[in-house]
Amino acid sequence: MVLAVAGQASGLDVRVGLGSGKFVAEQAARAAQPGSGCLVPPGEERAFVSSLPLSALPADLEMRRRLHLLGVRTLGALAALPRLAVVRQFGSHAGPLHDLARGIDPRPVHEEAPPLALARMRTFNDSLSDRAPLLAHADQMAAELAETLSRRGYQAEGLRLRLEEESGEEHAAGMPVKPPSADAGKLSRLAGRLLGGLTVAGPVTAFSLTVYPLRSFHLGATQLALFAGAPDGPLGFPSALLTATPATRVLSQWSTRGGRAGPSALLTATSTRGGRAGAQGRPFGLAHRHACHESPATSTRGGTRGGRAGVGSGCARRCGDCGSVSER
Repeated sequence: MVLAVAGQASGLDVRVGLGSGKFVAEQAARAAQPGSGCLVPPGEERAFVSSLPLSALPADLEMRRRLHLLGVRTLGALAALPRLAVVRQFGSHAGPLHDLARGIDPRPVHEEAPPLALARMRTFNDSLSDRAPLLAHADQMAAELAETLSRRGYQAEGLRLRLEEESGEEHAAGMPVKPPSADAGKLSRLAGRLLGGLTVAGPVTAFSLTVYPLRSFHLGATQLALFAGAPDGPLGFPSALLTATPATRVLSQWSTRGGRAGPSALLTATSTRGGRAGAQGRPFGLAHRHACHESPATSTRGGTRGGRAGVGSGCARRCGDCGSVSER
């Protein structure tokens, strides 16, 4: 009755899909007959979406093309692949898509679609001539926008900054946000870069910051850092603590091989910089022990050589668990 009334009132082909997540419910509605509904019981999501073509996913054309070359043409075939292998092949944004192919959709339900843009604006009764307060306002507006994006489950793909001088002249600049993000620190850094690139002749009376276009968070993913504020090094270690030493290479190999820090493994890495160990003058290490090792995977026998951590010589052994190489 409700479907019939809605169809008559709107003149549209009304269908209803019910499922545990937005993606499954959407596909159920597409599978329903006009004027009827389709219910996907809990626990049957993966089986329901397995026969759907890759075009059902919100994936870009290049990803679908490469999957076709690999012989993957349905969501069931994609779901059968290891999630980690899919992420390594296509990037972090492919992880949530692999989840959708398995019928897993953690996205919250919102009453509205992502807006075209979100903006914050400041007007100044006393014009600002110094860049320092402008940078402070940019940082505050970026934090406010990031909080709104995170709360509503969106990410920004672009950033635009606009200034208005006391004379009425306007200055504007923009740049893409790659990868799309809702991180306050990243938006603040980009805003500061845009502000630094503008040439302003007079005092500023108005200042706005806009993020656009917005997309749902499931189309991207964020790499969590091991240390707050330092996500740029291998395994989330601050890059300032890592130099091009054999220890760094071991960490990089271990991170790309999907190593695990378990109680039965041993991996010791020491980094030096300028002849001193670590940014605080102490060795920086990560250690766990494999049953196949009797000594650390790397050592700093003989101290440092030319500002780099020495690696002990001896016979090499490859760990069968994580694939790392130890020297004894």
